[in-house]
Amino acid sequence: MFNLKNIAILLALGVLSASAAPASDVSVAVAEAEQPAIVAKSAQEIPVYACQGSRWRGACRKLYVDVDECFNVHPDFNDNISSIKNEDTGRSRCMWFEDANCRGRYYKNQEDANLADGDGYFNDRISSISCYAWRGD
Repeated sequence: MFNLKNIAILLALGVLSASAAPASDVSVAVAEAEQPAIVAKSAQEIPVYACQGSRWRGACRKLYVDVDECFNVHPDFNDNISSIKNEDTGRSRCMWFEDANCRGRYYKNQEDANLADGDGYFNDRISSISCYAWRGD
């Protein structure tokens, strides 16, 4: 039947499984906290979707740009964006700048799946972004 050793093992397993559940919840919360934000933190942030490849391929990232502020692109994406779009054109317009701190030439097309076509000037040249409130023409 059951000896003392088997009962001790069963009790130990029960304690481990009971204490393991909260620990996994904590690790999930920590892992989620380390992930980039996927939801705008405030109504004053404009979601911008940028990819390193044309036509939304390659590494992509959603950026949140504060209205009327300059947003310098993360080093991984600086001068390495081939498709970009403002995901909130109903209330904002964005400008893509060639230099940091929203300086240099800029481009105002709100969605471009292939920055390399046309004259291709802004392909792999975007370093900063500025968005402003817009209510329509």
